[in-house]
Amino acid sequence: FDSPLHLETIQVRIELRRIKVKRIGIEGNYFPLNSMAFIQDTKHRLSLLVNHAQGAASWQTGWLEVMLDRRTLYDDSRGMGEGVVDNKKTITKFWLLLENVLESNEYSKPSLLANYLSLGLMYPPNIFIFDTLSNDAVLGSKPKLNFHSSVQLISKPLPCDVHLMNLRTLSDPSYPLFPSESALLLLHRQGYACNAATDVSIPKCSVQLSSSAFYPRTFFIGLKTKSIVQTSLTGLHKISSVKSFDNISVQPMDIVTLNVTFVH
Repeated sequence: FDSPLHLETIQVRIELRRIKVKRIGIEGNYFPLNSMAFIQDTKHRLSLLVNHAQGAASWQTGWLEVMLDRRTLYDDSRGMGEGVVDNKKTITKFWLLLENVLESNEYSKPSLLANYLSLGLMYPPNIFIFDTLSNDAVLGSKPKLNFHSSVQLISKPLPCDVHLMNLRTLSDPSYPLFPSESALLLLHRQGYACNAATDVSIPKCSVQLSSSAFYPRTFFIGLKTKSIVQTSLTGLHKISSVKSFDNISVQPMDIVTLNVTFVH
């Protein structure tokens, strides 16, 4: 693999190419690795996907190195006069992906498969189980367990290249400690390379040919929306009102923020 090291420094998929600087050694050629890194030649690509931030280097041709842990033995003049000696054990998970690539003059981006696996690695599902006690719990009856094999929030799944970054309830303007009827919805459309992993199909994964963020006639299940407003990234400034999810579009590598107000 005779190519620069490709790193994605933030999760909105901004890609940087790093060229080796020999005079500062390998320790000066480590760069942040927050989601994935890959090296490639004209036919193959080797991608390394991580579940949390690491450091990566490509010191030699075909070399991809990741630093799992670092412990300094000396003070850096910014601490308590000693090195870091109380590191905690952490679990690190990786995906090592070998893909076929076709020659292209386009800006190098991860494949759709790499994006798909990366999201699953960084955002594993959290599974919760809760008990419901019957009315005669005092008599010693066993609690009823409530298991759901799946929970569907919207009528249709999001396109495979659209990532739900966040859906959080806003505080009530008059009572900050209480929730309001509105929530901020953040969507990110990931950019992906069409010349990588073209021979791989992902089950239940399809993309929109247009820039629409949702499939037509998508709506919340069990909830009625009162209004949808596109806002700035922080949700503080209104941009425009939207009639339905059908009118929301997001370009590759962009993030859109929506203020969704529900009917009480």
